[in-house]
Amino acid sequence: MAIDVASFKALFPSVADHCEPGDLEALIASMREQNASRGEVVMREGDVTGNLFFVVDGELSATVNGNNNQIQMGAIKAGDTFCMANLLEPGPATMTVTANSDVSLLVLSEKAFRQLEQGHLKMTGNILRMLSNQIIELCRSADRLLFNRCTGIPDESEHHKHASLMEWASHIYKKLHG
Repeated sequence: MAIDVASFKALFPSVADHCEPGDLEALIASMREQNASRGEVVMREGDVTGNLFFVVDGELSATVNGNNNQIQMGAIKAGDTFCMANLLEPGPATMTVTANSDVSLLVLSEKAFRQLEQGHLKMTGNILRMLSNQIIELCRSADRLLFNRCTGIPDESEHHKHASLMEWASHIYKKLHG
């Protein structure tokens, strides 16, 4: 599975928008391809990772272990990314991600990202800003929701775009930690 620039732009426009000509090719070249078959665990809760995952094709499911049972966190589909925080600061995965179908991923390691900084400082800086802004907005949204819930204020926050509060919380959790 080699992905071309046009396909990457279509699947991941928020990342591609932060790249100038030539940068996107370097970014794609710095990633490794990873394929997984249906049922295969891509990442296990507790495993240390410094990777940002880009889902090119297929669907995965995310689960979290809690109180002796597995909590379904929902699907991760083509065009999604997961583990944003781990690219910024490698650490343990907070969920298990399993392929629901045959899956094609691009994996950007923290080490490869740091090597990209050598020749593409503006692009990597833009991507770091983008990731930081997304993480900050997710945190603000979560804080707002928690404050509103604790004080009884009617809630008009981001989670209303999702079918349920659990779906919204799962979305945040998957994006940040994986």
